[in-house]
Amino acid sequence: MFRFFLAIFRLIFFSLVLGLSLISIIAALGFIHPAFDIFNHFQPFLFTGTLFLILLIPIFLQNKKWQSFTITIAATGFISSAIIVVPELVLNISAKLEKKEAESFTYKLLTQNIFGRNYSLELSAKAIKEENPDIVVLQEYFPGQRHKLHAFLKEDYPYYEICTGGKRANIAIYSKLEFQKLNSSICAFNNEQRVSRLLVRIKGKGGDNFTIVTTHLDWPIQISQFKKSENFFTKINLMFARKQKQFADLAMALRTFNGPLILAGDFNSTSWSYSLRNFAKENELKLLTRAVLTYPNQFYIFGWRNVFPIIGLDHIMTKGDVTIYELRKGKSAGSDHNSIIIRFSV
Repeated sequence: MFRFFLAIFRLIFFSLVLGLSLISIIAALGFIHPAFDIFNHFQPFLFTGTLFLILLIPIFLQNKKWQSFTITIAATGFISSAIIVVPELVLNISAKLEKKEAESFTYKLLTQNIFGRNYSLELSAKAIKEENPDIVVLQEYFPGQRHKLHAFLKEDYPYYEICTGGKRANIAIYSKLEFQKLNSSICAFNNEQRVSRLLVRIKGKGGDNFTIVTTHLDWPIQISQFKKSENFFTKINLMFARKQKQFADLAMALRTFNGPLILAGDFNSTSWSYSLRNFAKENELKLLTRAVLTYPNQFYIFGWRNVFPIIGLDHIMTKGDVTIYELRKGKSAGSDHNSIIIRFSV
């Protein structure tokens, strides 16, 4: 009986190694199709998981042939994951080690998804006040959050633009510096237009004007579209069409602007995703938030529980002559996302 259960356990263990390794390989091939790329959002699990399984194989599998075969599979999965993860980690570390001498005029920007179920807005207001940024950009700025937090912010930030509309279309920009609202700003007002963007032109301290853009994109996959076609491959393409269109629309808007630009928001994509990295590359944007884990700080497990963030959905990108002196995570302050803070000059 013991041998029977041991055999079952080893079969389950081998299946776990095989499954995780196959997912890692598929993720590495994410440049082929967004359906493969979706697995890159789970790279922290794939990278650490395949490494951990490699260490366990000699313990759980005694047969030398099975050991060698299983280690080969797991190592292939680990290498596939490392190809995606390691460059992002290296860029993250090198950015932290790079030191720059600050210019005369520097600015601080804070971006955060406030979280639509965050009703401890005094914590959010306190965290923003402690950081004292020149510019604040917010996502999931729903009416329940906006009515209270706006009262805290409007005195310190006399210049602001707020968008209210579809689910992802509740965003805002607050600034201590005077700005001009740009004509290409789009604010959605119905559930069909779930996504919006705000674009403003900041008048800098030394005459150095620059553009701030914020947005909140949808999740990478739209399951409901699977039912809208009888052809399997058409179904798959439809499931990823919404997010790809949102990237394309945002890219089109950004191409109309020259000069220094900062794009900050919740992209619902990780820096390991081909889609996000390709978006940045194709639009000559520098992705600053590589391997920066911001979500989730809370998760619903028989009630809202504090957890450790395991993926990075919030990003800041720059274009043009923008110099970064500091980039770090801020407090969650009642949200399920960490804020991200940068100090920069243009």
